Amino acid sequence: MKRIRSKLVLALLVVALIPVLPSYYMANGLVNHILALGFNETVEQAIDGAVWMSAELHQQREAETVDIAKRLAHSDPVARALAGNT
Repeated sequence: MKRIRSKLVLALLVVALIPVLPSYYMANGLVNHILALGFNETVEQAIDGAVWMSAELHQQREAETVDIAKRLAHSDPVARALAGNT
């Protein structure tokens, strides 16, 4: 009885581990492909360009916001509100 149980357990382990090997090799290949793509020079240049463009847009929006805030701070309604005359 013990011998049959050992064979059964071994057979079930083999059957359970058979799908693991192809899954491992597929996942390994996928990770290697993604890493190769991530370190691609073209991708890095695109990311650097996007970072530069984002910084430029941020500076423009910041300058526009400061300009609007200055004009608003010097407007008559704000001056009257700060003086207590509404």
